[in-house]
This record gives sequence, structure tokens and C-alpha cells, in this order.
Amino acid sequence: MKNYLFLVLIVLYPIINSFKTVKVKAEPITKIHYLALEYMDYSSLSEWNQLRYNLANSIKKVHGDLNLYDSYCKVLNCESAGWKNSRNPTSSASGLFQCMKGTFKDMKIKYKLDITFNDFRNLPLKEQAKYFDEYLNLYKNKHKYLEVNDQKTRLVYAYLMVLNPSAVGYSWESVVFKNGTRSYEANKGIPHKGDIKIKDIYKFCLSKFK
Repeated sequence: MKNYLFLVLIVLYPIINSFKTVKVKAEPITKIHYLALEYMDYSSLSEWNQLRYNLANSIKKVHGDLNLYDSYCKVLNCESAGWKNSRNPTSSASGLFQCMKGTFKDMKIKYKLDITFNDFRNLPLKEQAKYFDEYLNLYKNKHKYLEVNDQKTRLVYAYLMVLNPSAVGYSWESVVFKNGTRSYEANKGIPHKGDIKIKDIYKFCLSKFK
């Protein structure tokens, strides 16, 4: 009897074993590596990735690396309403990095740009990204403050580089937008009490860019 049962088990084992769940090790998803920009075929990229490619190039020109790439992406995605060519209804701020007409005039003079502000603000965002290095380089004296190791502080300073570069590097209690001014009205959606301070920007960034 024992020998009979043993033979049955030998016959049935392969069948029973075939119903077991087989675990397959998942292969990692490969992302586009923006540190290898020179090896990428721009024409084969999607519109979305062409924007990211041009932005990465601009950031690398300014900072020499892409350590701030993620921070700038989060900020610009927010500023241009989800990568749309948005315009501020209360000012001339337009496009990817909400460039003001006066700021673009400074860029045009300093870098001898052969494009008008109206032409710039009508460009696709991927084309506007090519001008982000000229914008950032207007504020070279602020770049050293973005080289901090703390990721949260880097993100706040990256946001201020677009929002109000003059505030970069000041203490958390410093006023960014004074109550009653035009710039305050355009940014009063940032939670605060009284004037909008850098500490308010810090809290906003931590909640907005999780």
C-alpha cells in the first residue's frame, strides 16, 4: 500500500507543482539620462522630452551639472500651470518661467537677443526653455546660495530664483512681498500673515512640492 501511494505522489507531483505561483524579478524601468545630453537624438524625442532636454541644457550651462534639475522642474511646472504657456492676468509675466517684460528687456540687452518679448511669449515652452540660462545668469551673484546640500533649501531658493531672485540668500524672516504692493497682490495665494516672508515661501514649497 505504501509503495502504491509513493508511486501516485511521484506521478502527481509535477502536476501539483505546475500550479505554484512563479515569481519573476522585475526589470528596472530605464529613464532618459539627462547627464548624457550630447548622446541624445533631439529629433526623435517627444514634445515633452524636447522641453526637458532644452531645460536640462540651460541648467547645465548655468550650474555645470544637473543637481538642481528636479527642483527647477517642479518650480517651472507650477509657475507655468502644468507646462502650459500661461500668462499672469495682473502683470506681463508669461510662459515657462513667468518672465516679465522688463526682465526680458534686460536679457535682450545683455545677451543681444534677436527676438522681441511678444515673440518670446508666443514661443512653445520647449523653445522658451532655451532662454532659461540667460534668465538665470542675470542673477549670477545668487547662484552660490543654490549650491547647498539641503534639498529643501535648494528647492526654496530655486522657487525664489523664478519668483523673486533678489530674496535668495536672505534670512527666513526677510520680506519677499510687502503687503499692499502689486507683486504682493499677484502672490497673495501663498499662505501667510501680513507681509509674505521667505519662511512663508519655505512652508508653501514643502506643501506644494511633496
